[in-house]
Amino acid sequence: MVGFFYGQTEYSMLDNTIHMEDYVSFAHKEGYPFLTMTDENLCGFYKFYKLCKNVNIKPIFGLKIKIDGSRKNGNYVLAYAKNMIGFRNLCKLSTELSMNKVIKDDFITNNNEGLFFISAGSDSDLDIFFAERNKKKFLDELKRLITFGEFYIGIDPRSICGHISLEILEFSKKSNILCLPLSKTKYFEGDELVYQSLKRISIRDFSLDEDMHFLTSKDLVQEFNGIDSIFNNLDVLYNSIDDITFEKNTVLPHYKNDYGVESNVYLESLASKGLSKRLENKKVDKKRYYDRLSYELSVIDKMGYSDYFLIVWDYVKYAKKNNIYVGPGRGSACGSLTAYSLGIIDIDPIEYGLLFERFLNPERVSMPDIDTDFEDEKRDEVIKYVSSFYGKNHVSYISAFQTFKIKSSIRDMVNIFNIDVKNQKKMVMLLEENATDEEIFNEFSSYPVVIKAIKVARKLEGLPRSISTHAAGIIISNDSLYENIPLREGMNDVVQAQIEASDLEELGYLKMDFLGIRNLQIVSNTINSINKREKFDIKKIPLDDKKTFEALANGDTLGVFQLEGKGITTKCKKMSISSFNDLVALLALYRPGPMENIDTYIERKNGEYFSYPVESLKPILEETYGIIIYQEQILKIAQSYAGYSLGEADLLRRAISKKKHEILESEKEKFISRAISNGALESEAKKIYEYILKFADYGFNKSHAVGYALLSYQMAYLKVNYPKEFLCNLLTNALGSKEEMRNICEYSIKRGIPILAPMINYSTDKFIIGSKGILMPLNAITSITRGLANEITELRNEGLFTDIEDFKNRLSSKVNENNISYLVDAGAFDEFKVTHFHMTGKKNNTFFDKYIINELSINSEEYPLDLLRKKEYEALGMNIKYDLFNEYEALKNKNNACDIEEVFENPRNVIGTIIRSKVIKTKKNEEMCFLTIKTHNSFFEATLFPENYNKYHDLIIYDTLLLFNLGKRVSSSREGYVIFEIKKI
Repeated sequence: MVGFFYGQTEYSMLDNTIHMEDYVSFAHKEGYPFLTMTDENLCGFYKFYKLCKNVNIKPIFGLKIKIDGSRKNGNYVLAYAKNMIGFRNLCKLSTELSMNKVIKDDFITNNNEGLFFISAGSDSDLDIFFAERNKKKFLDELKRLITFGEFYIGIDPRSICGHISLEILEFSKKSNILCLPLSKTKYFEGDELVYQSLKRISIRDFSLDEDMHFLTSKDLVQEFNGIDSIFNNLDVLYNSIDDITFEKNTVLPHYKNDYGVESNVYLESLASKGLSKRLENKKVDKKRYYDRLSYELSVIDKMGYSDYFLIVWDYVKYAKKNNIYVGPGRGSACGSLTAYSLGIIDIDPIEYGLLFERFLNPERVSMPDIDTDFEDEKRDEVIKYVSSFYGKNHVSYISAFQTFKIKSSIRDMVNIFNIDVKNQKKMVMLLEENATDEEIFNEFSSYPVVIKAIKVARKLEGLPRSISTHAAGIIISNDSLYENIPLREGMNDVVQAQIEASDLEELGYLKMDFLGIRNLQIVSNTINSINKREKFDIKKIPLDDKKTFEALANGDTLGVFQLEGKGITTKCKKMSISSFNDLVALLALYRPGPMENIDTYIERKNGEYFSYPVESLKPILEETYGIIIYQEQILKIAQSYAGYSLGEADLLRRAISKKKHEILESEKEKFISRAISNGALESEAKKIYEYILKFADYGFNKSHAVGYALLSYQMAYLKVNYPKEFLCNLLTNALGSKEEMRNICEYSIKRGIPILAPMINYSTDKFIIGSKGILMPLNAITSITRGLANEITELRNEGLFTDIEDFKNRLSSKVNENNISYLVDAGAFDEFKVTHFHMTGKKNNTFFDKYIINELSINSEEYPLDLLRKKEYEALGMNIKYDLFNEYEALKNKNNACDIEEVFENPRNVIGTIIRSKVIKTKKNEEMCFLTIKTHNSFFEATLFPENYNKYHDLIIYDTLLLFNLGKRVSSSREGYVIFEIKKI
């Protein structure tokens, strides 16, 4: 038998250039009966396992373990699993290695069952001591390694210690310790430059000093020429290694209730009580609800998912009891009355015609999937609770892998190959234009180093680069994860699985998504703000609030979940949203593909005539004006028209979505046959099937659309009815983005809610509502971090600052001159009634010398207004105190001007400042300009046509008050303001 150990994979990140698929494929082509993975983690074990099984190669799972040693670059031993017990111990070793970087000897000896160990060639102290002829250290190290368990000496003729191979072989014969073939494998032959470049990303001066390419079977025999007896040892060992297989874990975690009853009994009790409470004040057919609940519970019990629902119910209950805001629902789970009864979701599926079978189909075995939204700042609290409830070894985060993308690879290669800036920009431009490699190489034909860099970058593309954490998913296991999969250190004292979500799900582990949603944070904080002055329950707001729909219909969508984009805002206005159903439909339609049906929906809503494919489908399609928008409608059509069960109908929907011709034809025959049996005409049945086919690709999950529409509506309602509280918390969530804050502040001012500059004795780390408006936080100021803002607040609690000198003295070790300068420029010290000039100017050194400078002189000198305005903008990203419009009323009277809202067809004067301009050429090749103009309380778009553009293009200047003479042009095709004259004020 021919084979070797120390084969490594792409999961030796930044240290291997062989893609896993190519690694296994090459071994298969060379006829290797087995293949090893020997990384310093087990991140790729399941991917490796599947690829090997596909080509009938035995996968041997290994781990490169760092142990205590004398070498600067580390002392390593290789561990491999012989059976499933060994694999589990390998997982323990990998977990320990990940947590501590080095594994202690006693940990290895206590977890060595089912494992064998091989010295790591030139990566081992053993070879180094032998090469140095240090007999004592060599024997001491050998005795140590033997204590690990079944131990072999590894021989790698290509290593830097390869010259000692024959001597070690002789030693092994005398000492009766068997040798095994090693061949450290990190790249394919010819990819030495690729490997060296990869290493230089993290080790700038790396130089390749040993051959580590993947050997062909023929090359392997040649390398071990003279010591080929080593393969006899390999043959014996190979026959003792089990063929490890992984069976899917189908046992869900068990929820232990306080009453010791079966989970299905407990679930039924909770759901019945919950539904009774939900229906207390509802005038509905209660029998319909209880029948639906009974049906759902029977399916859940039959499929073995009672514990699943109890687990979700428990952590949602924990969140709500601990003031952690939970979203109203998302995804197909909104179609479950059981979830509604348990309080997991807040959407009544019967009221909105949502289907349980879209969530959990009794005719197709699949795991339920309830994704839960939490306010993002408190999401991890829920995960910590779950970890403590089920046990630390039963709950974990999930790994995700950042891979090399071509652009990031190019950036790395630019540095490594020292490519000049001009060629860098050209490379990026060509990549952004999706140029082919041939086109790129032709472009750089005179720059071979650039071509070389691009070729290397292409080889790296797709390789894992680093490990991160899955954005939402966690694993909850009935069995100890520590015993079954490799783990690594996670966040918040919760461990993290080394493998990714898809592998864990294939292995049968229960993945649950805990999503931290920024918008829920805004909603939660807004509700808390409202509750400080009045009792408020978001769940009791009316879903037909006229003011809310008027705002949406007018395109007032800033800060509203899912509706903020320019495109969807335009559709909001065009649709003239007037009901919750309109909002649901818009969210379902506003996606590539279905978007082409939005205008049809709007036209039909506004009275355009339409007909149904057949009149019997009217009850299903009436709410969407004869258009199939939702997947649930497809299910209902198949049920009512062709006699399908809803479970069968969901299978039909899934089958159609696969778009395979043979599937489409067989389903068509089945649908038509079933429809005829249900009393339909064949020609009509064909028509209906084609109609379903037309919309199947576009159909959206209505359950998800309703869930998100409810959150969108709630945010719009809060914004319209509680604008101060909403905008204040929207601003807090925008901290860190000066542009976003500026947009919200401008909107707030336009709505008549002033924004106040930070105040050193009152501002905190959040925007807060004051008697005169919304007060900016200290950390909205450039260079002031949230941590520094909190330290200022804590110190202030001991006593307000009396002046700037008091502030400096009390925070001397915390702030620097840069911080002080920005605080002054932002107006944070203005409450001390001292000019900015005296706080930051030349007289600052003697400012507090009361015998030299009197109060009158302190208050009499100040920087020019334009400089104050500039400094304030740099500090805050906007102007508050030194806004151009502070003297607006006086300027308006002086220039006979009016507000933009008063401008109609007749030309009027309006005071404003240009914030954006765009020059275009007409068909006659004349220049004209579109302007965005800010007034004291709003914005508007205006056009400067060619004749007037030629006159006034020199006055298109920013940060300057201008007087615009303009009128409103209204026609059947277009509406807008036209500028006739511009003057500088």
